[in-house]
Amino acid sequence: RKNLKGNTWAFSIAIQLRKKEYNEILTELLPSVDQQRKNKDVITLLQTLITLAKVYDGKGEYKKALLYGRELMSIAIKTNNKQAMNEGNEVLASVFKNLHQNDSAYIYFVKYTVVKDSMEMVQFASRTALYLAASEAENKIRLLTKDKEINEQQLVLNKKELQKKSVFQFFLIISITILVLISFLIIRNI
Repeated sequence: RKNLKGNTWAFSIAIQLRKKEYNEILTELLPSVDQQRKNKDVITLLQTLITLAKVYDGKGEYKKALLYGRELMSIAIKTNNKQAMNEGNEVLASVFKNLHQNDSAYIYFVKYTVVKDSMEMVQFASRTALYLAASEAENKIRLLTKDKEINEQQLVLNKKELQKKSVFQFFLIISITILVLISFLIIRNI
């Protein structure tokens, strides 16, 4: 339930950002920032800082956007949160671009691109590893199924072979018995 509430809140904030309802977002987020810092609620604080930096960037209040963006980056680097680093680099690139500080904007854009590519590479590698593991499992299942079929066929062949031997042994015993009887009768008649 808490996760659903968090997802709904994040979705609501995203819609408000798209609609440029900056004052409503600030009214909702600013009172909780200090409490999040005190509680060391890192994930929620990171999300709040990302949103605040974007809001102030959108409002044209670039000093506040830089303040929240840098705090975001500091925490993201300390916690090694790549997603937050990526969003922080993106928002800082935007702020510096809007401040016409293209060199700084370029630096953060390059960092954003590197982190984004790194995250995509990890995601691709994870998906590939998952696919390979699934393929390997399917191959093992297929081989086990084939092995089971071969074992069943071998069992049927062995059973037929045993039946043939049993029939042969039966006829051999009958033949020997008949020979012994015939021999006995011949010897008796002599």
